[in-house]
Formats: sequence, structure tokens, C-alpha cells
Amino acid sequence: MTFRWTMRTRIGVLFSVITMILIIVLSRFSYVAVREVYLDQLSRQVRMSAKAIATDMDMGNLKFVQPHSENSVATQFYKRYLKKKKEGHELASAFIFDATLRIVMTSDDESDYIHPDPTLLLSQSEIERLTPGETSTTLPFLGNDNEWYMWGFCRIDDEYWAGVRAKADQLMYIENLSFVFWFISGTALVFTLFGSFWLAKTITKPIDQMVRFSRSLGRGEWDTEAPKHVKGELASLATAMEQMRTDIQGRHKEKEELLAQIAHEIRNPLGGIELMAGLVYEDMPPESQQSAYIRQIRKEVSGLKNLVHQYLEFGRPAQAIGQLIDIRSLCAEVEQLLLNEIKNKKIKINYNLSVPEIYFDPQHFRQIMLNLFSNAIDALEMYGKIEVVSEMHDSYIHLSIRDNGKGIDQKWLPQVFEPFFTRSGHGNGLGLAICKKLCAVNGATIHIESRLEAGCSVTMRLKQTI
Repeated sequence: MTFRWTMRTRIGVLFSVITMILIIVLSRFSYVAVREVYLDQLSRQVRMSAKAIATDMDMGNLKFVQPHSENSVATQFYKRYLKKKKEGHELASAFIFDATLRIVMTSDDESDYIHPDPTLLLSQSEIERLTPGETSTTLPFLGNDNEWYMWGFCRIDDEYWAGVRAKADQLMYIENLSFVFWFISGTALVFTLFGSFWLAKTITKPIDQMVRFSRSLGRGEWDTEAPKHVKGELASLATAMEQMRTDIQGRHKEKEELLAQIAHEIRNPLGGIELMAGLVYEDMPPESQQSAYIRQIRKEVSGLKNLVHQYLEFGRPAQAIGQLIDIRSLCAEVEQLLLNEIKNKKIKINYNLSVPEIYFDPQHFRQIMLNLFSNAIDALEMYGKIEVVSEMHDSYIHLSIRDNGKGIDQKWLPQVFEPFFTRSGHGNGLGLAICKKLCAVNGATIHIESRLEAGCSVTMRLKQTI
């Protein structure tokens, strides 16, 4: 199955792609902006806390602090100081470390003096570049307790630095916000897809209706009304197309009336010519050359009268008087009219009527069947077959005349219902055109399916009438 890039599909895809790009960009930008604002604020807070510890600290007794000497006066003094700063600045931890990156004092109750501290090693180059009073922070990282933290440093003097560890509580929510943005993006994309295809449908639906309307006009279905409920700029197009239909219908009717009038004027003198030729023929010897000429004149006049009669039928078909008719009985009447041709070719006619009766004008139906049976007989060879089938399809009755004759080339099928079109070398090409017009006045349609050497099927489609 070939994928078609219809206008509806293009509009839907275009709107969806544009919206998807905008949503992804805006979602990503919003997430990054919120994250950066929060980290910038947290970084300033951490820097201020580290600087406050370094600035307010009395460094005079720090040299007396020794590792694992928890009970010394100096150790107790600095631990109380760091705890106070920790609580005052709402920090996770506050500590002091030296140039070897060994933590010499911390606010934690359970001190673990590591030499050197591995976390500080990651920021060693940045720590060593600090000048007294200068501060810096690390990037946020996930601790062993699955909590986010940020470290900050401030150089006190040439030997010592103050350090803080602050919780980045909101960073977890911001990271979760990223998933929220993606969810919103996906939801918006789904709504955009439905919305864009709905919008495309509202645009293309009236266009499709007008395309079908123009095709109906192309098939000569002049009674087809222009699409209604069309709004906007397309309403002007619909109005123009309806006016075009009215104008064409009017001119077409004028031509048909003119054709019928001409045919009527020709038929009257033809009748007189035929009568006079008959009288002359009666007064001549049957075997004379003049009698042969008169017979030929009468034959040609009869052919002209038949042609004029078909012109009149095509130009002004009688108004349909619908009634419930039996398909089999009317087809049997047609068989009797064509009995000689059927016997000569030994043609077999089968009936498969799931729907035995239809609502149709009986005279129109008889004429349609006469044309279709005649065409089928002409296309058949000896011992050919004709099948008459009626069946229901979605509240419509399909009545088909099928044969196993020589068929019609696919390239000619669009033209077979056009007036005066013929490929048989005989006939005037009005038979199927008359069938189409008679079907139209009875509220039915007719179409043909055929292939060369594969037979032909002509189907009438009419609505079921109860």
C-alpha cells in the first residue's frame, strides 16, 4: 500500500513537528534555567557561609588542635564554634582543613580525620589557587546517602581553609521536574497531533466535497448540488461552482432541446419518404433493378428513422414512473425480442437473482435491458454465456449483466457512456449513453467493468425501496 502525502497529512505533520520542537526546546530551557537559578543561589549561600566561618574564626589556638584529641580545650572550643556556624547557616557540616587537605576540625560529632580527604582531592587545584578571603564552590554531587550536596571553601591564611557542606535539597525536585517537563511535552504533542489533524480535516473536508462535486459534473450529473455549510474563502468557490453548474445545465438543456427539435423535423419528411418509397415498390416488378434500389432506399430510411428515434430518446427521455417490477419477467420479454440472435449464437442466459424485484420505470428498464443484452450478444462468440445477477450491498441493489465475450480495453472504459462513442464499427454509440440517462432519471447509477478477452460486467446501482 502506497503512502499518500495528502494535504491533511502534511498539515498534521507540519504542525506536530513544529510544536514538538518548540515544546522540547521550551521544556529543556525551562529545566536548565530553573536548575541554574537554584544552583547560583545555593552557590552564593555556600560561599557566604564559608566566608563567615573564615572571617569570624579566632586562629590563635588552631595550632594546638591535634587529631584524635577530642578532650583538649582547643578542640572543644573550635568544635563548639563550628557547630554554632553549622546550625546558624543550616549546613550539613562545617570543617577546617590544612594545606595537605587533612581535615583538622569538624562540626560532626563522629570525626573521621582523613589524610588527605578524597573529596577535597577532587578540588585540590581550585583550592590551592584561592587567596586569603577568596571563596569557591564545587558542583553538586550525590552523596552516599543519596542526597545532593554542594561544598564550599574559603582560604583563611597560608595554612588553613574553612570548608562547608550544604544540602541541595531542592535539586532532587528540580531533577524530577525534568521528567514532568517531558510528560507535559508528550501530552502536548498528543493533543497537537489530534488538534492539527482536526484542523486539517476542517480545511480539506470542504475541498474534498468540491472535488467530488466537480467530478459529478464531469460525469454529466447536473442535478448534483454544490456542497453546503462551506465557510470562509471556500464559500465563494462553492458559490461560483454552483453558478457554473446552473449555467452548464442550462446550456446543455438548450442543446438537447435543439437536437430534439432538429430530429423531430427530420423524422416527419423521413416518414413521407418511406411511405412514397413503399408505394413505388408495390408498383414495380420484384425482380427488377429499380426494386432493388427502392429496397435499399427503404432500408436506409428505416436506419435514419431509428437513429432519429434514439436522438429523441437521448435528448428528452420520458419522465420516470416508478413501480415495483419483476426483473426476470421483463428480461424474458427482451429475450423474445432478441430470440433470433440468441439462437443463432446458441447463447445461454442464466439468472441469479437474490433480489427478484426492484422499483423502476418498466419502459425504461426494458429499454436498458434491450441495449445491454444487445451489446452482450454482439460481444459473444458461439456458445457464449450471459448472466443476470442481483444482490444487496450496503442498502443498495446491484443488478449486473455479465458476459464472457471479448471485453473492452481498459483505456476505453472512461468513454463508453459518452454519446456517439463506439468501437464496434457499427451502431451510433448512443446505447450506453441512453442507459446512463435513463438510470439517472430513475435515481440509479451505472458503471462498467471489463478487460480484453475477459468478458464484461455492466452494473446498475439503485437504492433499496420498501
